Amino acid sequence: MINMPTCMEVLRGRRTMLLQQSDWTQFADSPLSDSQKSEWATYRQQLRDLPKNNPDPKWEKNSEGEEDNTLLPDINWPTKPE
Repeated sequence: MINMPTCMEVLRGRRTMLLQQSDWTQFADSPLSDSQKSEWATYRQQLRDLPKNNPDPKWEKNSEGEEDNTLLPDINWPTKPE
């Protein structure tokens, strides 16, 4: 029997990946300006707050209107700074 991840596990996994991909933005030698670093810090905090702000996430619905555990959780993901 295959153990499928829960919606919260998928949310946390995606969040962790996005945090890891943006770690470089907070390093002292980052090429970003202070205001850009601040934007990224805000984004990263929003990512860290996702589980707390979405304690009972649900799967997105597929074209038939049914929850589909192959899709990301149906939550508002923060927008990555440019």
